[in-house]
Amino acid sequence: MIKPPIFLVDASNGELLAFGSSDKVEHYVESIDVENGEYGNAFDSEGRLLALEVERPSVRHKFLGLESVELTPVRLVEKEAQPSHEADLASVLRSALARLDGRKRPAEATLADLVEEALNTFRVR
Repeated sequence: MIKPPIFLVDASNGELLAFGSSDKVEHYVESIDVENGEYGNAFDSEGRLLALEVERPSVRHKFLGLESVELTPVRLVEKEAQPSHEADLASVLRSALARLDGRKRPAEATLADLVEEALNTFRVR
């Protein structure tokens, strides 16, 4: 069961995006971006690995040299029932926070502390 908040990593630059719910992720992310591989890893607050999937491929239309894209629904799905990527999530959060303010987080900072700080810092509204 997915436990918010949800964290997405931008595949091109490692930028972190944080969302308060699965619904917010699914409404924010566009199918064309998922198909183009614009998002890297996705995690819930416990370090459960997640994935973005499109329900059906985006439809591209061309008319008189102009192209338009019909977006399709995106779903956030679990890749594992039990979280096993806690260390990966902690590393992603530490790196994103350090890039932002240059401060290294103490080793004793818990995953819950990092999740809270990252949500407050990188939350997509």
